[in-house]
Amino acid sequence: MSIKAKEQSVANHAESNHMFDSVDRAHIRLLWGVVDTHSLLLAGLSDEAIGYWILKRVQERLHLNTDEVSGIQVYIAERIHLIRDVVSAENS
Repeated sequence: MSIKAKEQSVANHAESNHMFDSVDRAHIRLLWGVVDTHSLLLAGLSDEAIGYWILKRVQERLHLNTDEVSGIQVYIAERIHLIRDVVSAENS
């Protein structure tokens, strides 16, 4: 699946789920860009460390309010297996 298709699919799911009201397309695009760009580094981290590291990279580029931070944390936690699959695919 291409990055664009992945982003669109995830964005559509996020928009339809009220838990992610504060997570918009820019956040999702940046988050998946971080995963794709840093897959080698992410492969060696624990799930908790991946979530923390991705959130910090997003926060370096976007000013996030408390609701946005919480939304991204939940988003990452609920998709950690998908993130691991993407990281694995990028590194194989």
